[in-house]
Amino acid sequence: MNLEYNVFSIVLLISGLAAFFMSVMVFQRMGGAVRWFGFTMTLIAIWAITYGFELSSTTLEQMLFWINLEYIGIALLPAIWIIFIIKFIGKDKWLTRINTILIFIPAILTLIFVWTNKWHHLHYSSVDIDTTGPFPLLKFERGIWYWIHTVYFYVLLFWGLCLMISKFRKADDIYRKQNNIILIGALGPWLVNLIYLIGIRPFEYIDLTPYA
Repeated sequence: MNLEYNVFSIVLLISGLAAFFMSVMVFQRMGGAVRWFGFTMTLIAIWAITYGFELSSTTLEQMLFWINLEYIGIALLPAIWIIFIIKFIGKDKWLTRINTILIFIPAILTLIFVWTNKWHHLHYSSVDIDTTGPFPLLKFERGIWYWIHTVYFYVLLFWGLCLMISKFRKADDIYRKQNNIILIGALGPWLVNLIYLIGIRPFEYIDLTPYA
């Protein structure tokens, strides 16, 4: 596989590896709800590393290979995030078997639709390669399922943030600081992603969310 690394891809690969090692430390040293934070970091690492390889790819076939792996992180992240938040605030009883299944159904469907997109074009209505810049980039038109997944993504994000804010208001000072860190850490990437979705892009075909 012929890969040509650039500044954008190298930064992602380094940050992805850092996120992966952070998740390993969480798994080794912590238990309970915080382990789900480790799962969250693992998915972020998958997203960043595979996107780094996508940005290093020189053919459309390579890019689609990496984006299929990339979506393991993207699709599952909202579900793992909300489970982490629910466990973190001590509401484990909400996570019944049926509720957990319902949380994961859209994520699993997203993976299936991305991996089989060439047959139905529900997630990407078209994909192509852009060679007008300093290195090749994947360009695509969004399909109906892309927007359904985006709504699912932001509903779970917003729900998690609301739960955290509610806990933040009632928590002692020491826990309030922890909640504040999580809130700030969560808001950054999602605000960047929202800006990307509405079309404010300094680099047209580069999604800056994993960098945030």
